[in-house]
Amino acid sequence: MHSLDEELMALALAEAKQGLAVNEVPIGAVAALDGDALASAHWRLRPHFRLLDHPEVLVLRAAEVRRLTGPDRARVTLCTTLEPCLLCMGAAMSFMAGRIVFALEAPLDGASDVADAWQPVFGYPTDGFPYAVPEVVGGVRRQYSLALMQEFVSTHPESRWASALLPPSAG
Repeated sequence: MHSLDEELMALALAEAKQGLAVNEVPIGAVAALDGDALASAHWRLRPHFRLLDHPEVLVLRAAEVRRLTGPDRARVTLCTTLEPCLLCMGAAMSFMAGRIVFALEAPLDGASDVADAWQPVFGYPTDGFPYAVPEVVGGVRRQYSLALMQEFVSTHPESRWASALLPPSAG
């Protein structure tokens, strides 16, 4: 594990805490180029109920505005407090991010292994287009993310979705 991963995860956890402070599910994300944060976001379901606005997608969109080249994109790390779902994993692959770092596994909808399981009919592109398969590192500062999620679930027992995100041993 890189110490840089720890630093980026601290930023993502700070975003998750901001979400928790306004009664949102504590999920935070950061996109960084060579360790320099390009964008950060936390889960914001209310008031607009935009289900596609996952923090991971928001930070990748913000990073995309910088018009990074393919080689630059390969040096981008997406750091998130919760294992990416299929939407976020696909977004990171389409963005051509080089790495994904996450804290807490998501037994309900985690898709960090999709790149390993997915076998495209025509094989993987050799030039990084139209997607790239990132390196995935999990468990960075896991206990901190787990504690935030447990805090949310304890104060929002009606949130079945958040409860289902907790690992079975942590419920």
